Amino acid sequence: MPMPTPEAGPVFVPGPPVRPTQRLLEWLNETAGTAPGRLVRLPVEIRLDAQRLGIDAAVLGVGTSEDDGPDSIRLTLNDGAMGVPLAGRVRALCPPGGHDCVVWLDGYWGLPGGAFSQTPRPEADGAIRAVFSPVSVGDAVTPGRRPEDVHALVEQ
Repeated sequence: MPMPTPEAGPVFVPGPPVRPTQRLLEWLNETAGTAPGRLVRLPVEIRLDAQRLGIDAAVLGVGTSEDDGPDSIRLTLNDGAMGVPLAGRVRALCPPGGHDCVVWLDGYWGLPGGAFSQTPRPEADGAIRAVFSPVSVGDAVTPGRRPEDVHALVEQ
C-alpha cells in the first residue's frame, strides 16, 4: 500500500511592506478582512510579561523603535484556534531571558470565519488597535531588517 504524501502548506504571495502602516492597514482590510477570511502571514513584535508566561503587548512590525509609536498597528491577539497558548510557542523562539521577540504569525485579520467585521480603532496616541487571530507561529524575523523591506503575505 503506498504511503500518503504530506499535504503541502499554504502558498503565500507578497503584499505591501510593513511601513507605511496606513497602506498596510488598507490592504489588510480590503484583502484579508472579508468573509471568508484569507490567511495572512505577518511579522509581529510580541512583548512577553516579566515571568515570560503571557503576552503583554503585540505590534505589527519588525522590532524597530517606530513600531510602537503613533503610526503603529497594535494587535489584540486571539489565539483560541491554536489549541495551545501563543505565549508558549513564542517563548521558545525568544532569546533566553528576553521579553521582546519578532516572529512570523499566520492567521486571520479579525476573528476567523468573519465572526465580526474588523473595524480598527484609534488609540489616544494615534496608533491603531486591531484584532489578529493567529493559527500558527513561524520563524523569528531576521533581526535588523528595515520595515520598508519586510512585506505582509497573503495566501494565494
